[in-house]
Amino acid sequence: MRVPVPVKLLGLVLGSTLFYTWVGRMVPQKEVLAPEVVEMAADMPTEEMVEVGQEIFNGKGLCNTCHTIGSSGALRFPDLDGIATTAAARIDGLDALAYLAQSIYEPDAYIVPGFSPGMPAIDKPPIALSDDEIKAVVAYLQTLGGEATITMATQLPFAAGAEVTSDVDPPGGEDATAELTGDAGVGTAAATTLTPAGAAGGGGAGLLARYGCTACHATEPGGEETLAGVGSRLSRQEIRRWLIDHEPPLPATYVERVTLAEVRSLTDYLASLEEAQ
Repeated sequence: MRVPVPVKLLGLVLGSTLFYTWVGRMVPQKEVLAPEVVEMAADMPTEEMVEVGQEIFNGKGLCNTCHTIGSSGALRFPDLDGIATTAAARIDGLDALAYLAQSIYEPDAYIVPGFSPGMPAIDKPPIALSDDEIKAVVAYLQTLGGEATITMATQLPFAAGAEVTSDVDPPGGEDATAELTGDAGVGTAAATTLTPAGAAGGGGAGLLARYGCTACHATEPGGEETLAGVGSRLSRQEIRRWLIDHEPPLPATYVERVTLAEVRSLTDYLASLEEAQ
C-alpha cells in the first residue's frame, strides 16, 4: 500500500519535533535572574561600606572587567590605583567625590585622555546598581590612594533626585526666564533648579567639562574654537544667547538637562574670559 505524500510530510514534521524536543531536554537548563540588590542599613558605618563596595566592584558591578588596580601599559580603561588622589585633579571645579560620582552616573561626560568611551552607566540595566550600592563602591574607591569619608547619608552629585532648589534669580528677571525657556530649547521643568554639577560647586569651568564643551572649545589662546577672550568680544546677552542657540545644534544631553542656573553660571564664567592686556 502506497502512503500518501501528505501523510509522509506529517510524519516527518512530527518525528522532527519529537527528536528536537528530546535533544532540547537533554541540554542543561539555566535560569538567569536579575542581580539581587545588596541590602545596606541606613546606619552602616563607612568601614563596612568599603568592604561591601569592594565586593560589588569585583562582583555585581563588573568594574574589574575593564578597570585594573595597579597595572600599567596598554589598558582597556584607566587604572584605578590612586584614584582617590587623581580624581580631585581631573576636572577643574569638581572635587574627588563629585568626579567619582560623575564617572559612574555619567561615564561619557569626561573621558580620560588616551582612552575611548565605552563604560555603561552602572545605575542602569543590565548592571543597575542602586544609589546605596554606588555609595559603597565610591567608599571603596576613596580608599585607593586616600581615606573613605562618604557615609550612607551622603547625597551623591549626579544621582537621580540630587537636584536642589536654586535661590538664584535669572538675569533680567521673569522676561529672561521666558527667553531662556520654551522655543529657546532649555527645559522649563529644570529652569528653576540647580543640577548636581552646580550643587557640587563645579562652576562655569566644571560645567564646560560636564557638557563636553571642552571637546571642541579650549579656554586658552590659540585655535579657531578657543573661548579665550570671549568676554571681550561678546556681551553677556550675546554669550547667553550663544549658549542656547548654538550652531551647530548641541547634543540632546545638553539641551534637555541644562538649567537656567547653569546657563547663568556658564555666562558668568565666559564673560570673565577677557582678552589679555
